[in-house]
Amino acid sequence: MGRNFEGKVLKGEYFAYDNYLTMRRQKPFGSSGQEDYVRVTYHNKRDGKELSVEDIAGLLKKGGKVILEGASGTGKSRCVREVFEILSGAAQAHYVISVNLGEHGGAKRAQEILARHFEDLGIEADKVLKSFDSSHFVYLLDGFDEMEQKSWNRDMQSMRYIRANSVQALRDMVDRAQGGILITGREYFFNSDEEMLSCLGLDEKQAVLLECHPEFTEMEALEFVSRNMPEISENKKLELLPVWFPRSPLSIRLLQEYGEDVCSVKHSLDNICSFWHALLEKICEREAGMHPELSPEVIKEVLFYLADMTRDCVDGVGPITRTDFSEAFTKATGAAPDAGMIELLQGLPSLGKISETSPDRQFTDRFILDGLRAESIIQLSLVWTPEVFQKEWKHPLNQTGQSILAEYIEKKEDGKATFLYLARNASLGKNQVLASDIVAAVSMFSVEVMDFQNMSVDGGHFSSLSFAGKKIRHLIISDSMIERMDLTDGRMADSVKFRNCYISTVNGISPDGVPPQLQECEVKQVERLAMATPLMERARLSVSQKILVSMIRKIFIQPGGEHRESMLLRGRGGPARKKLRQDILVMLKEEKLVTEIRENGAVEAIYEPAPGATERMNKMLTELTVSKDSLWLKVSEVIL
Repeated sequence: MGRNFEGKVLKGEYFAYDNYLTMRRQKPFGSSGQEDYVRVTYHNKRDGKELSVEDIAGLLKKGGKVILEGASGTGKSRCVREVFEILSGAAQAHYVISVNLGEHGGAKRAQEILARHFEDLGIEADKVLKSFDSSHFVYLLDGFDEMEQKSWNRDMQSMRYIRANSVQALRDMVDRAQGGILITGREYFFNSDEEMLSCLGLDEKQAVLLECHPEFTEMEALEFVSRNMPEISENKKLELLPVWFPRSPLSIRLLQEYGEDVCSVKHSLDNICSFWHALLEKICEREAGMHPELSPEVIKEVLFYLADMTRDCVDGVGPITRTDFSEAFTKATGAAPDAGMIELLQGLPSLGKISETSPDRQFTDRFILDGLRAESIIQLSLVWTPEVFQKEWKHPLNQTGQSILAEYIEKKEDGKATFLYLARNASLGKNQVLASDIVAAVSMFSVEVMDFQNMSVDGGHFSSLSFAGKKIRHLIISDSMIERMDLTDGRMADSVKFRNCYISTVNGISPDGVPPQLQECEVKQVERLAMATPLMERARLSVSQKILVSMIRKIFIQPGGEHRESMLLRGRGGPARKKLRQDILVMLKEEKLVTEIRENGAVEAIYEPAPGATERMNKMLTELTVSKDSLWLKVSEVIL
């Protein structure tokens, strides 16, 4: 039976809708893959609420206009595909039309897009085109950024005109269609939401503005792995996601492609350093297998060069020009590449187009980029390259790179001395960011005392610096940018000085209790989720409650070696407090909030967050003494 359309039943000769659904499902939905869908939410930029695909479908059925933005690979096209399936169900009263806008660049009217869309599917729909603006139609229009015609102009006003002109057909659709419309595109295509709404012919009251989350939550990532990576989940090689496991959709999709190869490497899932090296090896081996003119070593060297080169770029990921690819290949091989080789290099994993209008590339996967940068520093310790010390990098390692570098240095014999020597040479040269990266990695060691041997960094940049639970000696940092600094339970000797630094966030101190080692430093904010903040002091926690909070912070929040049993049980006090710490750790295990891991049969255990536990612990830390959590109540009953 057909569907009712303004009092008429649409039969096959008028609009072959069932045929349309069949043909449309056989075509790609943007860049979305065929993996099982994991339920995610989309953030409403106006009211902060989280919407599901069912919520979006509901808005569209009511005639709503929804715009979904997100970075490349964050799930915009997959959202379109899922909404399409919901709205095309047998019980639905609307006709859903899903269009990849990248196939319709240059269109000026809505009917141009629809005519070409139906023609490409081999479906006659002239009569429907005459009534496309009916409220019975819902349109899913994916990729407004892909409609831009290839042109470039340095004049900002001219570029605004070009962007507005490129989406002219969408504006026509919005102006005329009475039914619901979902429009998706990459963030930052327009300079602002105001420009986007103006170009699309919408006002703030008409449109619901949504954005994709850049990363999966812990539970979403675990569900994706269990559904789509049988080589990991079925063999129970990864029963929970470690803190270091990549969470961005792009990273996980890349791991999905290489998962079986990575898991074939012994101990590849033991820690972030082993995982990273296995992933890098398998990526380069497979690419070399597909392109015999390249060896795995040359591919690595090219990627290292490009990753280091982007340290100087404004946004830290690109642009990477054809000249850059040529220089990288020449550096790796000693020979100049031809045009075909440059095109091949532009297609390496983790690289993507900056836009449809530019031939330049950029790194699209931050996990891979940060890993490459850390690996490049590791290679520097093996092959002396003094010219690196004279570079003036702008972008430091993030937590991924710091963790990879820290694990490598800590496990290597004489690693600390070797890398602090590199840091000292970088500091004496011009590369203060390289010096910062090494200092930040060394600060992550799971030790009680860290002596930096009179290391000095002047004009550095640290994405994070963790002195939590350690005593720090002989380190001077001046005129530097520190994005996050953790001093929880940390102690700094008089030989440690921070002079004239800008520190965005500090954990573990009170606003009026800045340690004297921070001299003439500007601290933007003190994070209250720390043992020594005024919030914790006002809560008047018992000894047992403080110990629980400290363990939660170490396991669920702090990176690095704080997850080891010895670090969790360490602290001031006599045998009674040590026994209390052991009892609370047992409670965490009994509540199934942590998972005990022993690497390669090690005597000492490492404790990682159990799936789904992070949200519960965050809630507990927020509520503190008013918490009704069963674990909090149980610990609160313990009196030392």
